[in-house]
Amino acid sequence: MPTPDMHLSQRLPKHWLPNPAFPETEVAPETTPAQEEYVTDVNARLRQVLHQKRSEMVKISAEAGSLAESLLALTSGGKKLRPVLAWVGWRAAAGESEHLPRPLVELGVALELFQAAALVHDDVIDRSSTRRGQPSTHTRFEHLHANRGYSGSAPHFGTSGAILTGDLSSPGPPKPSRTRASTAPHRLRLRVRSFGECIPR
Repeated sequence: MPTPDMHLSQRLPKHWLPNPAFPETEVAPETTPAQEEYVTDVNARLRQVLHQKRSEMVKISAEAGSLAESLLALTSGGKKLRPVLAWVGWRAAAGESEHLPRPLVELGVALELFQAAALVHDDVIDRSSTRRGQPSTHTRFEHLHANRGYSGSAPHFGTSGAILTGDLSSPGPPKPSRTRASTAPHRLRLRVRSFGECIPR
């Protein structure tokens, strides 16, 4: 009968314990050329989307381009696990099809943007200063505030920039519903404009 003072290895069933004959090692997941091609296509399309978003932001406010730039920095790394899982699901259903449908790439981009929004807002909530080995988004904006000598609170500026960046990264509504949700892009434009106006020229 296990007792509280027994060592953990004595209290657990033997089949739960690691077998010393088979030491645990970290094995890198195998990839295929088709999977690598898909990830490459997702990365290329993601950069294209974010550069387009940056062009839209600077039309609202010249300083707002930093919002899209922070997303470019955040999404440049990572394992792209969610797009890969989407690709695996497609391969499971489509079999050995050599044709990579364009909507699958768009899906991978949408998943990455949704994940980026969650990461940016999560870092604000957790007050994390780093993400993927580089400054988190709100920390990046705090540094931008300090380096450019902006007035006001650097932490507040950083949080505001991160919240807007996360909102920018959130996938928009499907095209058929854009007319019904036309007020959402308008609200985001107003918030981006106010973000730009808080920066002294």
